[in-house]
Amino acid sequence: GQRAAFRAADRALPLLQPGKSLRFALLTEGKDPDDFVREFGKTGFEQVLSTATNLVEIIWRGHFHLTHLIHRRKELLLLKN
Repeated sequence: GQRAAFRAADRALPLLQPGKSLRFALLTEGKDPDDFVREFGKTGFEQVLSTATNLVEIIWRGHFHLTHLIHRRKELLLLKN
């Protein structure tokens, strides 16, 4: 899912070279590629690959998600006190 994509993007950044990038094919939560192909077939998998998300978008989503979590935690701590 999304969290796995965030972790993969984070790990991949130091390995990237100029002119290279990555795209992320996000599957239904809890499904690995084998499960997905069994359920949706080759055509379904190819459709997911054709709509893969680029590295910059994944990093942006991860940053936005993390910022939201930090903000939410601060709100909860304020409410608790």
